[in-house]
Amino acid sequence: MGNRWFMTRDRKQRHGPFSDAQLRQLASSGKLLPSDMLWLEGSTQWVPANSINGLFLQKPVTRELPEFCYNYLPMFGPSHIVFTVDRTGTLTSVSKTVRTYISGGGGGGSVYSDSFGRVYGSSAPFHINTTHDTTMDLWILEADGRESSVRIKKDIPLKEGHQVTIIKACLDGRDAYFCLILNHTAGEMHFLKRSLDLIRLSPMEWLSIVVALVGLLHIYLLWPWGGIIVSGFGIVFVLVRAALLRKRFTRHCEDVASLLLNFTGHAGTWC
Repeated sequence: MGNRWFMTRDRKQRHGPFSDAQLRQLASSGKLLPSDMLWLEGSTQWVPANSINGLFLQKPVTRELPEFCYNYLPMFGPSHIVFTVDRTGTLTSVSKTVRTYISGGGGGGSVYSDSFGRVYGSSAPFHINTTHDTTMDLWILEADGRESSVRIKKDIPLKEGHQVTIIKACLDGRDAYFCLILNHTAGEMHFLKRSLDLIRLSPMEWLSIVVALVGLLHIYLLWPWGGIIVSGFGIVFVLVRAALLRKRFTRHCEDVASLLLNFTGHAGTWC
């Protein structure tokens, strides 16, 4: 006969018995938390579930993640965005705050609400717009027993017991943003669009654009249509280039997420 395990969460009611395979299934599905207590039939004491080797997802083996290099203008050196595993563990608490903002106009007045949900306005407007701002606070218990919190501004389907990994992207060793949340339990990856702010012009590129605009101003004074045409091409180049880089960065994040999910044995989907 195999091992017989019993589980308790409140130290009052116990559940079981469970086999080794059933215990691993409970852990992978999130029904068994690292903080739960386990007792092996025949042993003398209860032990925390996270003390059982191989039962929960451990921190992924350190491996180098591919960095993202880009530059807006060809004459300047590239900027480097480096990806690192910020933390990995089990969600012990998930809280969500949703704030609704109402605005409108067109009828000689306006209606709006503040962050406390109070609504103000004069006469009733013809058009009313509603926007929602969702903030999630995630508490993560890591394999070494440390617990930390992460706040994100996105509505993501997560629940207690899920095994997650958070990826951080850092631009040239200075600015850093959370860019990916990997849900190993559900096999999903979630991209945080705020990390797109890392795609930006460097100070030298901004200086070059300012100098170019001053030069175009002189051209405009001498030849108006020439200045307008050259300025238009320059603006289109910067905008199109930025859009393409953001698209490339998103795909690169998808590749990083797929690499980690495949490495831990999950197929994954893009959310």
